[in-house]
Amino acid sequence: MAIADRILLYLKEHPYGVDDGEVARALGLKRRQQANAECKALAERGLISREHVKGQVRNLPLPEPKPAPGSEPPPDAAARWDRPWSWDGNVQAAVARHLEEAGFTVSAPPPGESAERTPDIQATSDERGALFVSVMGYPPETARSRAAQARTLFAEGLLNLVLWHGDSARPAVGLALPDFLAYRQLSERARWAIEAMSATLFWVHADGRVIPAVHA
Repeated sequence: MAIADRILLYLKEHPYGVDDGEVARALGLKRRQQANAECKALAERGLISREHVKGQVRNLPLPEPKPAPGSEPPPDAAARWDRPWSWDGNVQAAVARHLEEAGFTVSAPPPGESAERTPDIQATSDERGALFVSVMGYPPETARSRAAQARTLFAEGLLNLVLWHGDSARPAVGLALPDFLAYRQLSERARWAIEAMSATLFWVHADGRVIPAVHA
């Protein structure tokens, strides 16, 4: 993933803004100047803003653009608008809608009601067969050690895929995740396992869009 894309994802997780030094530390860049150059380029492209706050220049994400009238996605009966978009129930609802629009018949029990190791989404299609999807949310801002919790959730979801992939029925498998930098980095580190299972990663965005990425 390009440095600019990693910066955009990191800023999405830090809506109050961060300075160039923090960007460099978080992304493992060797020099603050590299982060400075990348952030300036993003600002010039109109993708972020750079504002002076208490004597520091802070990089801030721009608000998500509102969809044009008439182009809003249909409401999800299962979505909870009183919960963050990255809550597992809202991630599940977005992916279930995406699969239904793609021609799948979908079964998605409410979060917390599926048995252990049972898929959060089971989808079937005459053309593509069975698909089992594990759904993970992102730890809330009030949680301690969000990055550590995210690693635990990702590992749990990946283990589900491994167990389903080993079943005799051999369904296609997928992992649904809110699009956060922490999950992007973990997916890159686990790419070999994801590719070995030909798994699909369903990246869910704050506006409800779902971007599938097939790893084969």
